Amino acid sequence: MTFHFQVLPLWTLHAEQYVRDHAVSIYALLPTMQGVTDDLLLQAMKELTEYYQDNEIMVARQFVWMGIMVRRSDTITREEKARIQKELRMYDKLWDEDPEIQRIKAEAEAKGEARGEAKGEARGKAEAKVEASQEMIVGIVEARFPELVDLAQERVEKIRQLEVLNLLAKQIVLAPDEATARWTLGTFAA
Repeated sequence: MTFHFQVLPLWTLHAEQYVRDHAVSIYALLPTMQGVTDDLLLQAMKELTEYYQDNEIMVARQFVWMGIMVRRSDTITREEKARIQKELRMYDKLWDEDPEIQRIKAEAEAKGEARGEAKGEARGKAEAKVEASQEMIVGIVEARFPELVDLAQERVEKIRQLEVLNLLAKQIVLAPDEATARWTLGTFAA
């Protein structure tokens, strides 16, 4: 089987057209397009919450992706990014309330805290959070992409920043397929 991928140059597309057409499925990618403004993204966020009104998990996932694209975008000014990210943070609790994320996080934190207590109070707590996040990522990979467990274990051991681990966990949960998850693991641990 051979795949013939095509590059979709998002930076050449016009964000306003997709919002005008209510192309909700591509809204997470709007920050990478021409003509994007904070007002346009805020309108898209409002439409996403209305469209997925009965599925908070899907709203949270779309906003996580949108947040990633906003942070990486060079088509949006710093001031606009700050305003958009402030709005996106209001929905962080949807992500945190996801039952599967809570379960994985609780298990990983329990294991990490047990190890961390033996290492010392201040250092142990910080280390426990890092280890818990590492274990959470491996658990997510094991549940979604079992073939990548060894790669995930190898790569997350190299990451010691909690913020980076949390972002990696979100991206792995949102990865649509194994190839994307593999790429994500490689990108973060490089």
